[in-house]
Amino acid sequence: MKYPFFTAAMGLIALIISGAASATLINVDFQSGSNTYSGQGVLGGATDTTWNPLSNTASNLLFADGSGASGVSVSVTGFVGNASNNSQTNPILNDWLYGFSNLMTISIEGLAANSIFDLAFYNGFYWQDFTVPSQAGLLASTRPNTSSSAGAPPFTTDKYAILQNVMSDATGAITILDTPVSGGPYGLSSSIAGLQIQHMASVPEPSTLALFTLGIMGFALRRFKKQA
Repeated sequence: MKYPFFTAAMGLIALIISGAASATLINVDFQSGSNTYSGQGVLGGATDTTWNPLSNTASNLLFADGSGASGVSVSVTGFVGNASNNSQTNPILNDWLYGFSNLMTISIEGLAANSIFDLAFYNGFYWQDFTVPSQAGLLASTRPNTSSSAGAPPFTTDKYAILQNVMSDATGAITILDTPVSGGPYGLSSSIAGLQIQHMASVPEPSTLALFTLGIMGFALRRFKKQA
């Protein structure tokens, strides 16, 4: 290879853009009581079994591996109350927050700013669409079969949906809309049973990346001239 330093420099830039740091994970179990799940979800590994119970809002949520507090908060607005479905044996799926004939807004704050996350949504009852207003085109849909029971792992695919590559804003916040697609005798009903938040990558500011790239390119060019 003629220009090993140049190749290595480009590799380093790609590494920074992709976010090489280990992913972190936060689990949330939306509920009305103390029936909190304590197992593996669809995101993360076998040791990511810490779930944060949440009935309305919670702050400084614990990381899924139990290593400590994250500083992240989650709140839900637009919901009417809590409900349960005893045919679902899994503690995530058998209770949830719901709203009649309206959508719910799920707000996540305290995240790393300008970073990429994967979000997994759990829903054991009504059909739902989850979207991010700031990122048109992102859509996660859950279409649960309410007559079936589900243990975990694994979760059946009708009980969850994943939004990938969701970008937090400059303040470290993400807003999600939970839009009802089906309902009961009172009309369309929104519901959310669980949420996983996985940090995938940090994206440097354009000005910072540009300066770093120019510096690397300049150094590589000087090395190339010396070797020529």
